[in-house]
Formats: sequence, C-alpha cells, structure tokens
Amino acid sequence: MRKVSLLLTLAILLLHAQPAMANVPPGPVAMSAIILMPLSVVLFSLIGGAYAIMYKRKATGGLDWLGWSGTIVGSIILIGIASITAMFTLPVLVVFAIIALQRVVQMLSWTAQIGGDKPELQDASRPRLVLSAIGLLSTYIGLNAMIFAFGFPEARYKHETARVRGNMRCCQVAAESYSADHSSLYPKSIGDEQFKGYFPGGVTLANPVTGSMEWAIDGKVTNVSAAREQLPGPMPKGIVEYSAILNGAHQPVGYAIRGGDSTGRTVTGTNGKPLVFSNQ
Repeated sequence: MRKVSLLLTLAILLLHAQPAMANVPPGPVAMSAIILMPLSVVLFSLIGGAYAIMYKRKATGGLDWLGWSGTIVGSIILIGIASITAMFTLPVLVVFAIIALQRVVQMLSWTAQIGGDKPELQDASRPRLVLSAIGLLSTYIGLNAMIFAFGFPEARYKHETARVRGNMRCCQVAAESYSADHSSLYPKSIGDEQFKGYFPGGVTLANPVTGSMEWAIDGKVTNVSAAREQLPGPMPKGIVEYSAILNGAHQPVGYAIRGGDSTGRTVTGTNGKPLVFSNQ
C-alpha cells in the first residue's frame, strides 16, 4: 500500500498545473512528448517480450517488483523535473534517450543469441524483438522531432511573451510611482524625462525579441474598455506601448499599456483579446 500511495502522490503532483506546462518552457508539446517517452519503452518492451526474457533471467525465478516500482517512480520524478523549466528539459531527454537506446541494443543483441544455450531465450521471437526495437527507435526519433519542431518554438514564443508582460508591468509600476509623486496625475508621454526616471534603475527595457535596449513607445489608446475588446492588431515586436488617458480638462488621469509579441501582434490575455494594463 505504501508503494501505491507513493505512486498516486507523485502522479497527482505531476498532474498539478506547473508553470512550465502552461506558458513557459518547455511548454505542453514538449511535455507531452517527454511523458510519452518512458511509456513507449514499456509498450515496445511488452510487445517484443523483453520483460518475459528479463523475468526468466532472474536468479530467484520471480519478478522484482521493487525494480518495476523504482522505474515508474524514477520516470515520474524525471518528468516532474522536466516540467519545472527548460533548463532541465534537455538533461531529462538525454536520460530517457539513453534508456531507450539501451533497450533497443538489448533487444537486438538477444536476436543474435536466439537458438543458443540460453534458456531465457528459448521461447523468444526474433521477429518480435526486431520489430519492437525498430518501433521503439522510430518512436523516439519521432518524439524528439516533434519537440524540436513544435515544442521549443512554442516555448520560446511563450517565454518571450512572458518577458514582454514583465516589461509592461515595469512600465505600469513606473506610471503609478510617478502618479504618487504628482498629485495622482500620470505622465502624458513616454518622452517625459521624469517618467523615465521611475523605471527600474532609470534605464531602458530589454526587448526580449530583438535583444536590444529600448524605451516604451507612445500609443494612441483613448478608451481602455474599447482597447480590451478589439482584435489583436499590429504592434512592434517585443515593444511596450504607453498611452495617457486624458479627462475633459486634458489632464492625464489614467493610462493604457500594451505590448507586442514575437509575431508583431498585440500581446493577448487568457481570453484571446488584447492585454491592457491600466488603472481603469
């Protein structure tokens, strides 16, 4: 029961929403492929009869359930580590690749020994072992191709978008700090030198798409509610846009902050509409 409880606990923790699975690297595509990797090893090992052969090789004649549970727990732990950040994704991929290649080589080596004096291979099927080894190898190549073709570009996009949101938040903090020192009025333009002094360190923002240091640009939003309901429109890549909202006396009593993603469109929220930071 302890082993079952441990496995269930680890499974629940793995299924719990992790930042890496949602909107930062490695992303859902890469995580899906990583989860399928150990499952494919188990599946093709069963199809090829590898577990039956290993069972017969046991000196005690019984199945080592600790080894099975250790393999399952180890895979869950590795998948959980890969879900934390992209920094751990590649090492986990390498570990799973080594495990898969070891199984492929093991099954192919058994095919060369069938017909010999090894009792565990008396009932082994050479075609099953060969086809399972080829299937496992092909599956791993396909999963890795899927990760590099779809997972990492998707993860890069979400990572850059998250950094643009961070820059938008910095601009908002600067605007609110400015307002606290200027009778609740906000800067009329990003060109206000006093406004620039409220940015962290008084320096420009790092554009996550171009890699250059750039100030925010002035926008033309006059109605925050309308801006939030519009379809995502063109926006310079990685840039932050600041618009002052004026009242009837032309005083800046509010602001609207938008950003551009790596495709040159307005950064969107969870509803798919433009994300607008504002005091309104």
